Amino acid sequence: MDASIDVQTRGPARETRPPSLDFAAGPDELTGGELRVLRLLAGGASNREIASCAEISENTVKFHLKNVYGKLGVSSRAAAVFAAVQRGLVGGD
Repeated sequence: MDASIDVQTRGPARETRPPSLDFAAGPDELTGGELRVLRLLAGGASNREIASCAEISENTVKFHLKNVYGKLGVSSRAAAVFAAVQRGLVGGD
């Protein structure tokens, strides 16, 4: 069997990267949904306001925020916004 073939999908093997606590996400590391939620968060929107603006459920907002926190290595809304500004993911106006 060829090691470059993924047995489950029968396609090319996908390279994966294990999560890391010191992972510094850039704009290409966040999904489009995560980045949109992060930008709305940085604008001061509540979860309900983010959900309404992005036309997603509040549970989806919470899911995206959990992922954003993990990728940015933070544990609060304020820390996520601060990290996003520092990394140039959102404007610091």
